[in-house]
Amino acid sequence: MKNNFFARVNAIVLALCLVISAVSTIQLHYVYAKENEEITNDDEDTSFDDYDIEIMSEPENDNYDVTFTSGDGNQDYSSDNEPSNEEIQYDPFDYDLTCYTPNLNYGIVYQNDYIDIQKFSIVNTGETPFPITWDEYDPSTAFDLEVAPGASLDTNPGSQIPFYIVADTSLPAGDYCAYYVFYSANDIRQHHRVQVTVTMTIKKNEPYVESVEIIPATVSLPCGKSYQFSAKVKGGNGYNQGVSWSVTGNNTTKTTINSDGVLSVSADETSTTLAVIATSKQDTRFYDSSIVNLQPVDHIVSVSADPVGGGAVAGGGAVRNGGSVRISASPNNNFSFSGWYEGSNLISTAPAFDLTNITSDRKVVAKFTRTTCYIKTSVNTTDGGTITDSCVIQSGGNITITAKAKEGYAFKEFVENNKTLSTSNSIQLNNVTSDRNITAVFTRNKYNVYVSVTPQDTGTYEGAGKYDKGKKVVIKQRAYDGYEFAGWIVNGQVVSYNTEYVIDKIENDLNITASFRKREVKTYKVVSGITNEGGSIVPSGEYTVQEGGSITYQIVPSANYTVKNVTVDGKNIGPAASYTFNQVGKAHTITATFEKVQAAPQKNSSSTGQQAVAPQKKETKKTEYSTETANQGAVPEQNIVKEETKQEEGELDGEDYIEDTFVPLDDTPANNANNELASNNSIMAKYGLDDATVRRLINDNAEMALLKEAYETGVLQVTVNNSFAAYTQETSQGLYFDNPSLINFETVVSATLTEDEKVSVLSGNPILFNVSITDNSATVDAATKKLMQTKIGYKPLCYFDFFIMKSENGSSEVLTKTGSELLVVLPIPDAYKKSGRNYCVLRNHNGVVDILRDLDDDPDTVTFRTDKFSEYSIAYEAVNVNKLVLQLIIVILIALVLALICYINLWRYRRMHRKTNRK
Repeated sequence: MKNNFFARVNAIVLALCLVISAVSTIQLHYVYAKENEEITNDDEDTSFDDYDIEIMSEPENDNYDVTFTSGDGNQDYSSDNEPSNEEIQYDPFDYDLTCYTPNLNYGIVYQNDYIDIQKFSIVNTGETPFPITWDEYDPSTAFDLEVAPGASLDTNPGSQIPFYIVADTSLPAGDYCAYYVFYSANDIRQHHRVQVTVTMTIKKNEPYVESVEIIPATVSLPCGKSYQFSAKVKGGNGYNQGVSWSVTGNNTTKTTINSDGVLSVSADETSTTLAVIATSKQDTRFYDSSIVNLQPVDHIVSVSADPVGGGAVAGGGAVRNGGSVRISASPNNNFSFSGWYEGSNLISTAPAFDLTNITSDRKVVAKFTRTTCYIKTSVNTTDGGTITDSCVIQSGGNITITAKAKEGYAFKEFVENNKTLSTSNSIQLNNVTSDRNITAVFTRNKYNVYVSVTPQDTGTYEGAGKYDKGKKVVIKQRAYDGYEFAGWIVNGQVVSYNTEYVIDKIENDLNITASFRKREVKTYKVVSGITNEGGSIVPSGEYTVQEGGSITYQIVPSANYTVKNVTVDGKNIGPAASYTFNQVGKAHTITATFEKVQAAPQKNSSSTGQQAVAPQKKETKKTEYSTETANQGAVPEQNIVKEETKQEEGELDGEDYIEDTFVPLDDTPANNANNELASNNSIMAKYGLDDATVRRLINDNAEMALLKEAYETGVLQVTVNNSFAAYTQETSQGLYFDNPSLINFETVVSATLTEDEKVSVLSGNPILFNVSITDNSATVDAATKKLMQTKIGYKPLCYFDFFIMKSENGSSEVLTKTGSELLVVLPIPDAYKKSGRNYCVLRNHNGVVDILRDLDDDPDTVTFRTDKFSEYSIAYEAVNVNKLVLQLIIVILIALVLALICYINLWRYRRMHRKTNRK
């Protein structure tokens, strides 16, 4: 009996050991497989240090560089020393240069408004150094060209020379256009040249409308229901913000919209699609529309934001009786989310939640509260001075802003909304309840005088250098042996034959050429002129050119005109930007004919934010030509030539023209002064970039510099609302934090936007990204919590909701995936900090829980990458997987040893039992 009991115990133990071994083996396989799956699913590079966190990278393709950096090198233009034979001699024609932004457009501005300077750079794209010179043609002296302080006009291969353009908005209303032609100072024939065009339209200071935006951009409705639309009108100078509402596409007159934007769809409406239109009351050229889809549904859930600019909302729409819908809200810059309200009732404080069991129409409002105000500060030129840094203050708070000028500059004024705010260099803003954008304007009090010699090595000069504003400048010259002085040239025009060139009061940078010629050389006359109004030829009139010499003519159309043709010695050579007579050996004539550019048909404003601009009929007055205005680009009175131009075009032939340099008009892309002007936020319009060029930049991955400017202007905006961070709200516009939550949001946004969306942004159409990271430990649903708690080896500490909303044209959507992975940094809440813990993030996306491991060594944060957005939790490794595997192996071994012992005992018992039976 005792032996039987012993055998049964061994059998039971053996069975248990085998079960334990089998279960442990299965569990070991499961744990190992899951861990291996996590490792396999992770990217190869899991190191935070190796992760690319460069926020803004410059485009690698130099052909599309739109940055503005200082040139290198220094040149002493005032040296009287004759050239040394030991100096390296370069072929004066062996050079190349370019400008990547040759078309600068101020767009529409208003009289006496302050506008920012425009910048561009001339780049030495050749392999030899050369000094830059330029001619400028500004008939109305509307613009002032300045070389960036500290920049040299001597270029090395690959170097850039930055220039500034300052516009004068005090001029009469009209269209203004100026041309700047850059070439080597060693190459008076201009074998290589770059033309930069600047355009501007000035309007009278009167109310104006920029755009209309209707909210939402699309909605689904059932028949027999009503819906409230809203519209935002942007403009200035006391404009009318009202709109007129209308509806089209309806098949019954019972479907109407009232003056408040409430659409009432008739129950017997048979149309499936309607269009609701909001038209500006002040300017009917500006409107926007929303598409209404009529569906056979029971109820409509409408969501809206209060105030409209307080945040982004998404969700709602048509729903069946008893159904549910998810709604989401995220505050914009300097707002906080207060909760979801239905009437006066607070129904939820969660930014995203499910509205369930819907049995009637619901109107839910996301209320936002202004918490802080963003004070954006800037300077009109970084060389001019400094200003108090941009910052965020509490709504209703005060701040003092101070500006300080740098050497060579003087503080002029503080400007806001293009208007002078104060002329004191320190101002205090009290009770600030809205965002402010303040610019400190500095003016130069020192100017540069640049002098060059043509032809090379024929003479020298003195007087070049830097002068205080308003000072008298005297430039002197001295011809080398065998040469004589031939005149002072400014912008291709001889302005004086005096031995000294005197500027009574210097007001801008000057570029002067001292011209020399051989003594007792044979000369020829070259006569130039225009056949009709609409432009200029420079120089104009009768000029004497020495035998073997050269003379260059610039053909400059006025605003809204283009060059029709150029006639050389009676031969029509077609439209040209310039023509150079080289190796002159006989008399020549050259005339230019212009024609009015046909105005493009007006376009109504749409949600892209572009302006429709009426053509200006009033002609602007030319600046009276004098020695002083010549220094500012004014064009002299033109020689009018009465002749009939041959309509047929032909080529010049013969030895007399073989050396001439002819620049066709098509080779100068900036002659379209009548281009359609877009809104002031259009980066494409600012730099004269067309749709094809921008798309080529995007396809070459070279658009980041342009997108960076979109962030700076606020056209592209990212708002991060992170309840775990010290700064619960972070923005991309002008302000960034020492410890941001999202390290690489710029590259992720770029990867997420489509090509069409990037073009839309660069044309001035705003796109906003609202990122919400909200602790929802108190409200997370039980199923999500249970799913994360069952993750082997990990213990959730707190839960958070992570979602991204993209808003465009009055419509918002919640993104579940981005084009690339975000690098996110979350502080560990103090309540969950404990020495020795290995933190991580668990992500529940569509029912699959992934482990996002910590990528840095900071014990106070958890850093992870993700491109999927749903429910998350901060967790720590409760049981190390390797230790767990070791424990399971030990259990299996112990179970197997016990099983072996039991098996041996059973075998011995059975053997003994057989012997007993034999006896």
